[in-house]
Amino acid sequence: MTKCVTDQILDSIIDPSFPSMVLLSGEWGCGKTYLAKNTLRPKLESVEAYKSTNCLSLYGVTSLDDFRDKLISLRHLSGQDKGRNLSIFKNLAGNGAKWGGDNGASLAIGNALTKPFRHKLLSKMSNCAFIIDDLERCSSEQLISEVLGECLNLVENNANLAIIVIANEKQIENKSLLEKTFNDKFYLTSSAQSITSFLESKYSSFLDPSSIEQAVLTIQSLEMSNLRVIQRAMQRYVPIKERFKKITELDEPAASNQTLDSVLRICHAHYELGCNIEQIFESSNASNIDSEPWKDRPEEGELLRKTVRNTKFTTYLVSYCLNKISIPDDLVDGFALPVTTSPVDYISSMSIHHFSEKDFYHAIDETKQFLFGGNKKPFSKWFRVLDSYFYLVQHQFIDENFEEEYEQAKEAIETLGFFKHEDVVSDRNYSPMRGFDIKQTQTLYDNIKPHYERESAISSMDDLEKRFLIAWSESSKDIYGSYEHRPFLHQFDLEKVVNSIAKKWPLEDIGVFGQFLRSRYQALNSNEFVGEEFLFVRDLDAKLQSALSNMKPSRRRGMVSELTGYLRVAMQYIDRTQKDN
Repeated sequence: MTKCVTDQILDSIIDPSFPSMVLLSGEWGCGKTYLAKNTLRPKLESVEAYKSTNCLSLYGVTSLDDFRDKLISLRHLSGQDKGRNLSIFKNLAGNGAKWGGDNGASLAIGNALTKPFRHKLLSKMSNCAFIIDDLERCSSEQLISEVLGECLNLVENNANLAIIVIANEKQIENKSLLEKTFNDKFYLTSSAQSITSFLESKYSSFLDPSSIEQAVLTIQSLEMSNLRVIQRAMQRYVPIKERFKKITELDEPAASNQTLDSVLRICHAHYELGCNIEQIFESSNASNIDSEPWKDRPEEGELLRKTVRNTKFTTYLVSYCLNKISIPDDLVDGFALPVTTSPVDYISSMSIHHFSEKDFYHAIDETKQFLFGGNKKPFSKWFRVLDSYFYLVQHQFIDENFEEEYEQAKEAIETLGFFKHEDVVSDRNYSPMRGFDIKQTQTLYDNIKPHYERESAISSMDDLEKRFLIAWSESSKDIYGSYEHRPFLHQFDLEKVVNSIAKKWPLEDIGVFGQFLRSRYQALNSNEFVGEEFLFVRDLDAKLQSALSNMKPSRRRGMVSELTGYLRVAMQYIDRTQKDN
C-alpha cells in the first residue's frame, strides 16, 4: 500500500501537465508522516530535480511571513550550498547573527529580510521539493488559506519545485479550498504489511520474530490502524521487556507475548475507543460486559468486549500503560506474569492460545490435580488458578458443570490441612494484587480467609517462638520484617523465654535484643501498636531479676544484667506512654 501510494505521488509530481503539488491525507496516526520521511523523501531525492528535499511542520507557524522564512531557511541553509549561503545571509543579517552561529543566523534572517528581498529569494527557488506537514494545525483557517495560496504560487511559477502537503482533511473546515488547490489527493490507510514493516524497522532490536508475529496478530484482531497508538503501546512495552531479562524465574516467551498483547489492547481501548482506566479494568475483570458499566451503552460495550476478550488486566498494568504509575517493583505479581513453564501456570495466567488441543487438555488435567488433589496448597496461588479454571468452565472453554466444580472447590477448602500456612502472615502473603474475575471465587475466598488467617497466625507464631527460643538472631529477620508494629512477645511462654536467655542464647544476641526492646517502646503512641506486650515486658524484667540472683559472675550474667538495664529504660517509655494516654 505505501509503495503504491509513494509511486503514485511521484508520478503525479513529475507529470508536467499540472502543478507539482499534491495532498497526502489520512486519519490521525495512519502513518502519513512516517511514510513521508522514510519512504517518500528518499524517493524524491532519487530524482535529479528534487535532490534537495526538506520537511517542514506547520505546527507553531503564526503567519505567512513566518512560513516563507522557514522555506527560505530550509532551502538555503541546508545541503551543499549551506556554507556559501550562510555567509551571504550573515552579512545581510548583520550583528544579529554574529553571536548565535547558524541558529542565530536563522533567527536573524527573518528579521532582516525585506519583503522585496524575501520574494526574490522565493522566486529563485528551483530544483527542490518540500514536504509540508500538519496543515490542520495552523493557527487559523485564514493562515491555511494563505499558506496553500503561497505553495500554489511557488509550484506554478518556479522551475522544478514540488510540494507535498500532509493533512488530516477531516480537521479542515474549508473543504472547497482543498478541492480548488490540489490537482491530486491521496488518502493513506494502514495495512497489515505497512504495520509489520513499521514494527520491524523501528523495534527490531527489541522484538524477536515471535513478538512481531504476536503484535501483528493482536493488531489485526483489533483492526488497529493508528500507528501513533501502536507506537505509544510499544513505548510502554519496551521498558517492561528490558526488565524481563533480570527476572530469572520468569517464563520469558510467554510473558513477552502475554504482556505485548495486553499493552496493545489497553492502549487501543484508551486512545482509540476513549475508555478510561476504570472502564478498562472493570470490563476486563467482569464476567458479563452487558451488565456494568456498559448496560446503557451496548455498542461501546461490544467494542470493548472485542478488545478485552479472554484477557485479564491488573490495575497495575492498566495504570502503567496509561502513564499513571511507573513499573512496579514486583513485576511478576503486579502484571500477573507466568513464572514457570508448567501447564498450571499457563492456565493461571490465561496464556492458552499457543497450546495445541492435546496440550490444552493436558494442562486442564494438571490444573484439576493441582486444585483438587492432595493438600498443603499455596493459598494465594490456589485461588488464582481456581479463578482462571472457573473462568474457562463458565465461558465454555471446557465441558464441565460449573455448579459441580464450585461444590468440589468449596468442599476442598474446608478440608483440614488443605492449605499450607505461610511462615509469616501478612496481607501480601495471602491477598492477590488483582481481583477475581468470577464472583464465586471471591465468595469462597472471603469465606475461608478469616479461618486461614487465624490458623496461619497460630502456625506462624508457633514457628516464630521456636526460633526465638533458639536465639534472637534466628528470628530477628522475620520480627523486623513483619512485627515491627505488631505485638508478638505476649504470645510466647514467659518461663521458656527467661530460660533461653539465661542459659542458651548467644551472648551477643542478649545485648541486641535489649537494644530492640529499648527502641520498640520509645514512640509516644506505641500503645496503639504493641500495647499488648507491656505486661509481658514487666514480667520479663521481674523474672530475669530473679534469675540473676541465682547466677554466678560470668559473661552471661553480665549480659543478662545489661539486658535488665535496657528493660528498665523500656519500662520508663511504657510508663510515659500509659500516663499520656
